[in-house]
Amino acid sequence: MKRLSPVIVLLLFASCSSKSESSLSTALDLAGNNRHEIQKVLDHYCSPGDSLKRRAAEYLIANMAGKYTVTSPALEAYEELLPEIAKVPSDEGLNSPRIGNMFRAFRQNHPQTHDTRLRKQDDLRHITADYLIRCIDASFDTWENTPWHDRYTFEQFCEYVLPYRSMTEYLSDWKTDAPRKDLWWDASFDTILDPVELCHRLNRKIDFTFNHGMNQYGVPQSYVNLLKSHWGNCIDETNYALFQMRGNGMPVAIDFVPQWASLHDRHYWNVILDTTGQMLPFQVGFGYRPGLVDLREKVAKIYRHTYEIQRDGIVYRRLGKEDIPPVFSHCNIYDVTAQYGIPVADVPLDVKDVPKGTKILYLCVSSLKRWEPVAYAEIKGSKAVFRDVSTGIIHNDAYNTQEKGLGEGIVLLPAYYLEGKIVPAREPLILTHDGSMHSLKPDTSRRHTVILKQKMRLPYRFIGYARQMTGNRFEGANRPDFSDAVTLAQIKDSVASHMQKLHVTDTRKYRYVRYVDEKGFRAMVGELAFFDGNGRKIAGHPIGVRDRYWYQPKDRAFDDDIVTFYEAADKESWIGLDLGESRRIDSVGFSPRTTGNEVEPGDTYTLYYWDGRWREIGTKTACAHEITFDGVPENALLLLSDRTKGKEERIFTYKDGEQIWW
Repeated sequence: MKRLSPVIVLLLFASCSSKSESSLSTALDLAGNNRHEIQKVLDHYCSPGDSLKRRAAEYLIANMAGKYTVTSPALEAYEELLPEIAKVPSDEGLNSPRIGNMFRAFRQNHPQTHDTRLRKQDDLRHITADYLIRCIDASFDTWENTPWHDRYTFEQFCEYVLPYRSMTEYLSDWKTDAPRKDLWWDASFDTILDPVELCHRLNRKIDFTFNHGMNQYGVPQSYVNLLKSHWGNCIDETNYALFQMRGNGMPVAIDFVPQWASLHDRHYWNVILDTTGQMLPFQVGFGYRPGLVDLREKVAKIYRHTYEIQRDGIVYRRLGKEDIPPVFSHCNIYDVTAQYGIPVADVPLDVKDVPKGTKILYLCVSSLKRWEPVAYAEIKGSKAVFRDVSTGIIHNDAYNTQEKGLGEGIVLLPAYYLEGKIVPAREPLILTHDGSMHSLKPDTSRRHTVILKQKMRLPYRFIGYARQMTGNRFEGANRPDFSDAVTLAQIKDSVASHMQKLHVTDTRKYRYVRYVDEKGFRAMVGELAFFDGNGRKIAGHPIGVRDRYWYQPKDRAFDDDIVTFYEAADKESWIGLDLGESRRIDSVGFSPRTTGNEVEPGDTYTLYYWDGRWREIGTKTACAHEITFDGVPENALLLLSDRTKGKEERIFTYKDGEQIWW
């Protein structure tokens, strides 16, 4: 077994207390040389009038094991960069490369950023009495001045308002800073009596923007740094909302999907507890009233982050006795899948040859070539039962009904977690929409031929980008204002997600050519090209209306890369070329905005099937927008990898000549 981390050691000691020992006294023992600071907090609330604050202090201390701050020389250096990031205009949005570029440039000039070794400072051994007392007093002051506090229990206050931290961020005085009404408060908010309504109004005013480049920061930002940067990733968004809402007396938590069951990513959002006891989800950046969450992918499990240590489950009982995946090892989450009104099913499994000393079985979902654990169950004898596993029906019906080849259910791999690795316990299975199960054990005695067109499914929104091009036209003109424009070609049929051509019958010559969006959308294309009679691409200078983003200029439509794309700023827009002189146009080429995950001629692909591990079937170079492999085992889980470029890929099965995506 791997050497235990200090965090696990603290939780392990906390879990080994005898029944006569309280979690509080155990926490005091674990504080070591910092015990006097912890005791000082308890002594501060010793008078009868402070009995509730005393209980609150005991709650925080009794559940403090496993809470810590993460720091490193790199993180300390990035403090200097965050104010510069805040200057990036928020309308650049999630795809802007500017922030990622800023991190890369900063690392080149600051050698200390290369030291990314994380140091953990356990709260029990480092927190000060003054800090904890300030947090407790501020929580009570804010809470008792809300018009809704008497409609909640003390236990709900402790879990959803009181905690001084969210995850592993630097500790800060957000309990006193978050209610700074001069920054964002509207006078009308003072009359709001419903915490859900106030949450909705505040959420619409939060000045914070998501960007993928902020993943380079590496860990959750502190409240102070969130104010400095105004940018963050998915976790930062939810933490910022949590700080703002709890800081103003609203009972809020964070729910999350540890790994989508249909995509290699995870997702976080917030929930607020209303006065009737219901948890209502909400997301930063969406104008929805709490109660809606946009789950656009399949889920297997949804969990809620908690401050309170979850001591009742098998994971807590097995700490220190067997390896636990990081997502579960802190014992600070619990399963809320069934609360979301999505179909769930119990999954009973038989396992053989259970490794000695192993009492936990996991269900994993696919993430590229890896398997990520998303659920656990206790092994009793040779059986384990997983409760309330989602059957993979997506909230958004458009994604269920209009995505091509989306499997009806989710693929799960039963596995053990040994020495930090996922070890398959048996073959993968499909949990179908109706709760039944189908084993994916490859039949090597029966093989067939498969014809593959993609290495990953095309998400629904990209299907929409392709449909958007249907009906649009290409024009030629000899006046720069296109007042003499004629139609060269029109896109009449469905659009595939690769480069296609239309023949031009008009034999006249034109200097100016363009693609026109006739439907009132912003013109958006992955690639455009104009060809002469010899099939050669005609060069020119890009022209058109305003670009929507600086990082997606017009030349992105003419760069021979269908993954990059151009989007106009205005509706009823167009993009084209000034050819410099009048030229005969023999054909036009076009591709919608796409992922680049279709089979591409000239790229080399390897096909794998799962049989305890990914086993190679064959490798070949594509000659067209599809590729054929022979000798593929039937009933196999498959994976197609592009050896030439790209990282995205997704598991699939093959039935009736079609790829079925999971």
